[in-house]
Amino acid sequence: MIPRDTCGPFQSPFAISQIKTLAAKSERTPIPISVTHTDLPTNDWITLFQTVLFSRDSYLAGENNVFCFASGMSVYRQIFPANHIAFGYSAITEHWLSRKPCNIPNGIWSPRATGKVRDTWAAQAKADWRVFLQYRALEMRPSARLLIVASGADAQGNSGAEGLTDLANHVLQQVGQRWYAIPGRVRRNGDSDLLSHRKGVERAVYFRFRLCSEVSPVARSF
Repeated sequence: MIPRDTCGPFQSPFAISQIKTLAAKSERTPIPISVTHTDLPTNDWITLFQTVLFSRDSYLAGENNVFCFASGMSVYRQIFPANHIAFGYSAITEHWLSRKPCNIPNGIWSPRATGKVRDTWAAQAKADWRVFLQYRALEMRPSARLLIVASGADAQGNSGAEGLTDLANHVLQQVGQRWYAIPGRVRRNGDSDLLSHRKGVERAVYFRFRLCSEVSPVARSF
């Protein structure tokens, strides 16, 4: 069955092609299909619409009964009316937290945190996961399906990205020691606000880097 309303990720050529394939292969009655892409309002919506409207691989190509919409609402809030969605698809999203629960001393990667700091990040990840599922359950119809593609971690909380994040953290530590500041912007849903301290003076060092909330598989269970 082709859903009439699809909640998709912000921008994914793979997702766009899969929507097109699903619509083309499905034996369905000619009912309208609405596809809604969701992400934060600060993201690159121009590229999304250029892809959807002008790419020959777009799910709109050759279709007269498929319609594209977008929402700038966070996934940690209700996006659609109750019982509205027939099929939901989310890719590489749920590891982004709704907020930064605390600073990670001398670090930017939550799996490297220890003690109470690690527990705080785990608690935030667990709370966010529950909120995400509660809102999706509210928005989706009783017969709806939700497909989630997410990053994973082993029993020790390692995802395979540790080498990259350790290198980034090392560079940032050097930058902080040299009293340099990397200009950028802070976004609540994933980007990090890194604080360094020297001689008792707090200085903000901004670096657009996605923080992983997957501190361990336990953090996502309840």
